[in-house]
Amino acid sequence: SHLYTIARKEWGYVDLINPVELVRKPRLPEGRDRRFVGNEEERLLEACARKNPELADFVIVALETAMRQGEVFTLTWDRISFADHTIKLPPELTKTRKGRTVPLSERAEDALKRQKARPRKMGNRVWSYATQDGVRASFFKAVKVAGLDDINFHDLRHEATSRFFERGLNAAIVQGITGHKTAQMLARYTHLSGKSLVEAVRGADPAHGVSPTPKSSPSPLTAQPQRFCTHCGTALAPEHRFCGGCGKPVPAHGQQ
Repeated sequence: SHLYTIARKEWGYVDLINPVELVRKPRLPEGRDRRFVGNEEERLLEACARKNPELADFVIVALETAMRQGEVFTLTWDRISFADHTIKLPPELTKTRKGRTVPLSERAEDALKRQKARPRKMGNRVWSYATQDGVRASFFKAVKVAGLDDINFHDLRHEATSRFFERGLNAAIVQGITGHKTAQMLARYTHLSGKSLVEAVRGADPAHGVSPTPKSSPSPLTAQPQRFCTHCGTALAPEHRFCGGCGKPVPAHGQQ
């Protein structure tokens, strides 16, 4: 379809008919909805740490930033600013070929600082893994050890994206962080947990799981009695100093 459009607009084939213009596009498949439950995240990180402490920090950065595996793997220190708490991803390293700025949570920053402090000669590269296949193989083994056979690395991006929404970030901010090209793609990566949905409906703070203290009604002893104008009988609000019915001044509370 794009080829025919270019031919018509740019190559001068104005009479060309697009034969696929009326073909209905297939629907996108449903996105995976695998989320961590219970202590699965702790089990995974523990297994990663036993395999290689660097792998655990790699996973933490992915979970906290929603970056793709390739984006995390290619990180270099010159793109990380601990002063600004950001990672700058250039266009050539993103799937959509659009650069973006990724904010660093304290947890992600701590993981990167641990790698920065390691005594090794890696130059400008953050990770010591030589290839993404090496990361993928180590992660697969850690998942097996943790007993989470149905988790893959890309699920970390789904998890991180859903958590952003559960923390109260709006769609525009989340899309800016994750780099999803369209809101439709962002929606496929978002699967709010049942707990967060219940908390949202019942007024709890999803970040802490604590329901706000309900506003208490004034007690009968402290509530101000209803006042009425002594001239025309119009009901008066506590702050009224003049009657809305006849315009005459009214006494303040406690005055006759």
